[in-house]
Amino acid sequence: MAESQKITRLATLKAGFREFFQVLKGGGFSVRRALAVIAVILLSGSLALTGWALKRVASKSPKQQQKLEDCKEMKCTLAVLERHIQEKEAIEAIRDSSVNLGEFELALVGLGNGERGQSGVLLEVDVSVQFDSAETGRWVSSNLAPIRGLVVGSISTLTNLTKADLMTLEGKAIIRDRIRERVAATLPSGKVKDIYFNKYLLR
Repeated sequence: MAESQKITRLATLKAGFREFFQVLKGGGFSVRRALAVIAVILLSGSLALTGWALKRVASKSPKQQQKLEDCKEMKCTLAVLERHIQEKEAIEAIRDSSVNLGEFELALVGLGNGERGQSGVLLEVDVSVQFDSAETGRWVSSNLAPIRGLVVGSISTLTNLTKADLMTLEGKAIIRDRIRERVAATLPSGKVKDIYFNKYLLR
């Protein structure tokens, strides 16, 4: 509030009080005039109080606004961190439930280039297995050597398929099913969800 406005309102307030007291002393008292004088006094007082209150709020508003902004920023930061933690936990759960069993190079005895009973087919395959839980995945990771032995046994005993058979989707599905059956039978708990070939090469 400007200084000139303060002086004007203070003068109006004083004049209102002066006139009110003159009326009380007997200078032409009337109810209507007395009410008008009281209204002037109350209005001036309320304007002065309002100006003082606005000035007080205005003086504090930058700090209050800063606190509000800090609070909003803090809540936003916490929400972002919480979302990142949830995403990280979800990613870790997926990662721990999937286990790469590594690469295998297997000579498939009994398979030929198209004729059953011929030998000389080499399968190079990289196998990953996804389980139904991170707990099962961690158990397999801690028992990787025997699990790899199961994969070797499930593939090396394939003698009723040709090289051409194993190049088809159906042939790959047969290998997946054999790995799934052998690994699932060994798990103390949990299930095998899927088998992935990161590499699959016949030569």
